[in-house]
Amino acid sequence: YECFINNNWELYGVNYIIITRQKKSGNYTLGYYLVDTFCRGVKDTTFRFNIDEFEYEEFKQIIFDNSDPLLVSYKEAHNIIFGAISYAEDCGFKPCPQFNLTQYLLEEDTEEIPLEDEKKFWVRDGYM
Repeated sequence: YECFINNNWELYGVNYIIITRQKKSGNYTLGYYLVDTFCRGVKDTTFRFNIDEFEYEEFKQIIFDNSDPLLVSYKEAHNIIFGAISYAEDCGFKPCPQFNLTQYLLEEDTEEIPLEDEKKFWVRDGYM
């Protein structure tokens, strides 16, 4: 349905990502991912299932601290999450244990969702 991340996410190591799907009933299912693109990958994650529009908007306001998050495509949100996981694994870190469940809210990380060539993941010493 829609995906959000912090504005200027490329500048900050830790970012919030929300990926939302809308059900036929009009309610929402969402995955929340706290992603460290500099080193640790997915640090925290949870989900909400079958919430109404009021709960959805309230959740977004809490996560993004009433700031205006950036609306991004699913492909971009997917690439940020899995790119951060890949880099973190190279550094010896695994996603938080809850990702074993919330990964199923995402499509598999396959060639079906190609990487965006123009986006790069920041690391402490430059670009990856």
